[in-house]
Amino acid sequence: LLPTEYYNDLLLRYGAASQLMIDIGAIGLDFCTVNLIRDGKRDPFATNERELFALLHPHLIRAFNLSESFVVARELCHSRSMALDRAKEGVIVVDADSRVRYANNAAERLLAKERCLTVVDGRLGTAQPSVPASLGALIAIAASPDGSLRRGSSLTLSTEDWGKLMITVAPIAPDGFSLFSSGRSVLVTLRSTQIDEAAMGLRLQETFELTLAE
Repeated sequence: LLPTEYYNDLLLRYGAASQLMIDIGAIGLDFCTVNLIRDGKRDPFATNERELFALLHPHLIRAFNLSESFVVARELCHSRSMALDRAKEGVIVVDADSRVRYANNAAERLLAKERCLTVVDGRLGTAQPSVPASLGALIAIAASPDGSLRRGSSLTLSTEDWGKLMITVAPIAPDGFSLFSSGRSVLVTLRSTQIDEAAMGLRLQETFELTLAE
């Protein structure tokens, strides 16, 4: 090791005699490395040890890239959640089995007060037997793995405080809500007759990158 400023200020205090530096990645002027240091009581890094780290190097790079992707995904999900939590309309994200994965504040208030919608064993459903098509069936269609069958749909329920409640079901791409979830997700929106539907539709299209058809 050369007596550089880096050595004098950092390595010398640990009694470093040899060092192995593994470059992992770089973002702009920031870079990530793994530094392995040995003191003078041990032999320098041998050829077989350097060959071992050379084999591990691609896996370390992949782990670094994945960690960066996870950070971006968490920030994206957090920003979407923040935007939806401020919305006046109800927004619920469920899986193919109608299990609730996310509900914004408006949806939670509605579920707690209205009797037309239920959550039993974590699954979203309707409590009105007169509804011609069950919400679970519509969700299953929206989450179908068959693209020719997968489509959005809607139904209308009567509520005590929200007037007529339009429930719209729309498919979301597998990675449209969370990087860590498998399978397809379904977006369930609760549109009251008291809410500006055009403004709500535009907000959801921007948040989940939906098309007009969806």
